[in-house]
Amino acid sequence: MAAASSAVGAEAAEQVRRAGEDPLAVKRWLAADLVEQYHGAGAAREAREAFDRVHREGSVPEEVPEHEAAADPESGTLWIGYALQEAGLVDSTSEALRMLEQGAVRVDGDRVRDDDLQLSPGRDYLLQRGKRSFARLTVEPPA
Repeated sequence: MAAASSAVGAEAAEQVRRAGEDPLAVKRWLAADLVEQYHGAGAAREAREAFDRVHREGSVPEEVPEHEAAADPESGTLWIGYALQEAGLVDSTSEALRMLEQGAVRVDGDRVRDDDLQLSPGRDYLLQRGKRSFARLTVEPPA
């Protein structure tokens, strides 16, 4: 650990000792130390705050991938399974169905288990799979 960080001597020994008590605290210290070395103290503080917002508080990340998908010409809506696939949150509609069944999908912050959910065109949706995978999807009217 000391080779990857700027810690030397007593400081490095203290971090190794702390690792046995609180590994997460040491990981956070090491990450902040590395970011500070390469990008400065301000960047380290911003990175720590962004990490806390997303991983500790469960907030939406500042940067979320944006996607567009066209509604089905027959129904005029977009099925949630296709929406998750179009947004890159799942590889297949079968995986989407499994995620819905497990309660791992949220639309605009609300947990969704309905595998028949249809998204209306003309608006943006914030899709979430699991705790950390997000995408914004704009559903366009059918062509």
